[in-house]
Amino acid sequence: MLSLYRSTSSRMKYIYVPLLFLSVLFAGLSCQRAEESYPSAMQRAISLLSTRPDSALYYLSQLDSQMADEPEETRMYHALLTLRAEDKLYVRQTSDSLIKSIVIYYNKQGDATKRLEAYYMLGRIYRDLDEPLEALKAFQEAADLGEKTQQYDLLGRVYEQKMYVFSYQNLLAEASEMANKSYDYYCMQKDTIGITYALRNKARLYSKINQKDSMEICYQKAVRIAFNAKDTLTAYSILRELAAILADLHRYDDSEKALAYIPEKSKKENATTLYNIARIYLYRQQEDSAKYYLLKALQAKYNKNIYLQKSIYRQLADLNSSQNNSSAFQYERLAALCSDSIQKINQAESLKKYNYQKAKNENQKLQLENTRKWRLILALTTGGIILMLLLIISCQYIKKIKRDFSRQKEQESRIHQLMQNKQTLLAEKQEKLMLLQQQLKQAESSNKELVLEIQQQKDALELQEQKIRQTINNREIQISELQQLVENGKNTLAENREKINELQHLLQQANLSKQQLIQTLKQQKEIAELQKYKIQQEITEREIQMADLIQSSIVHFFANPGYDFNKRVTEDKWEELRIAINKVSYNFDGRLRQMYPKISKDDLRLCYLVKTNISPKAIAVIFNCSPQSVTSKRTRLYEKIFKKKGNTKDFDGFIADL
Repeated sequence: MLSLYRSTSSRMKYIYVPLLFLSVLFAGLSCQRAEESYPSAMQRAISLLSTRPDSALYYLSQLDSQMADEPEETRMYHALLTLRAEDKLYVRQTSDSLIKSIVIYYNKQGDATKRLEAYYMLGRIYRDLDEPLEALKAFQEAADLGEKTQQYDLLGRVYEQKMYVFSYQNLLAEASEMANKSYDYYCMQKDTIGITYALRNKARLYSKINQKDSMEICYQKAVRIAFNAKDTLTAYSILRELAAILADLHRYDDSEKALAYIPEKSKKENATTLYNIARIYLYRQQEDSAKYYLLKALQAKYNKNIYLQKSIYRQLADLNSSQNNSSAFQYERLAALCSDSIQKINQAESLKKYNYQKAKNENQKLQLENTRKWRLILALTTGGIILMLLLIISCQYIKKIKRDFSRQKEQESRIHQLMQNKQTLLAEKQEKLMLLQQQLKQAESSNKELVLEIQQQKDALELQEQKIRQTINNREIQISELQQLVENGKNTLAENREKINELQHLLQQANLSKQQLIQTLKQQKEIAELQKYKIQQEITEREIQMADLIQSSIVHFFANPGYDFNKRVTEDKWEELRIAINKVSYNFDGRLRQMYPKISKDDLRLCYLVKTNISPKAIAVIFNCSPQSVTSKRTRLYEKIFKKKGNTKDFDGFIADL
């Protein structure tokens, strides 16, 4: 409900304390300079406006003749102050033309506080003109401005007026919310009078929604605050309300206690108080006293409430009727006249409420219609923008496709050229690889023969060495024998010397043959080590190529098949995988066909996937079968190739080594 009247503009919230302080200080100084420039009578009226509005209105009226010569800002503020003073004196306005011109002026220029006061008075005048929707809009605008200026006293009055509007329309939930906000702002301002009236308003609303305990607490708190603030008139007024409500609840003793705080003079002047006293006497069946106070209530100074007059006449009619007094008919007639007047008032108020509901419904319909129109405009605008964007995007996309197509053609031609170059290089490398493989086989064969020959030579040398050693031993024996012979006789000395020289010559020849054999063995061992290093280097290079193959994009494509693999895979992909494997393992598929000529296309593809270390789960997805089926295929293929039983480990090892 409240959202119909709240402004859609976002509320400024101050973040930095220094900025807030400077802003408030500047605003205060500006207001002070502006007030000092006003005429003295106007300054006097400003100071009296809150406490003595009648005197303020007098000072303002003295300036009417000279306002034509004053600046526009002074004239506008004089008019605003006059409306505020008349409002405090309950002067009902009959037109909104003056306040509208004031609002228009302060919307264009002037400080926020005066703009807030202008919107507040606009709402008050709309209340006088029985236009609640317009009043709520004006009060909401004032509330938004109050949040920016932090004028808590004015904010309290604004929300109080909104509470009156909602309460009059029997929108009690909204009225309670406004009453709570009004109370909060009066508390922030520490305005005891405002707090008192806010508590009274909350108590009235609690009474309407039948929360009697909360009502009584609010009334008592309001009375206590008013007495503490020495505001006895307000305290007496609230006590009268409380006493009347307690009497309506048939709590006459409590009602009498509430009236006990009111002085006798105030009781005699107020018709409501006198009527409540009469009701207490009626409760105690003291009819004469009750009749006395009822008549006093009719004659009281403050007795303009037609509802109260009807109740008094009705009570007097009942009392006189019970006493068989002829004046009962006259009081009954007066009560009937009051009832007729009340009925007319109720009809007028019902019409106002109906007009309010009708205006609210029309406003809602208008808002819905405007919303629909704006949505339609927004939809058409958005659709047009989207269509334009789609056209622009389509044009850009077509241009991009053309550019990409031309680039793709260039890339394809380059790729084709590169493929031709690569195929040429591949053929050359394959020829070299075949040659190297043949040389490797020959080297392996010659190496084996060489090792065997070396071993045989080594055995022969060892045997020869043993023979030489045996010969040396024999010669040493002979030398020892010769030496013995020399000792025994020197006749055969020359002969022995010749034999010794011959033996030494044989020994030198044996040592020379041994060194030559050792040198030959060392050279052959170095050759064998060099050939072994070359073979290991070729194996390492092959492993590196295999690792690069596994990390390639084509292997990655098959290693991560996904659920839509069969839609994405093509014969070109399989061909690309075959070529990549043959680069690393020369003539891989050809050698498989040599070993098993009847091998099928699916079996070949299974060998490709196993060769590139793709997991059995991924292979199962590629062949659209279970992992167990993949295991069975591998073992069966091994048996077909080797004509013997084997397992998956045997098959995977065979493929890895091929």
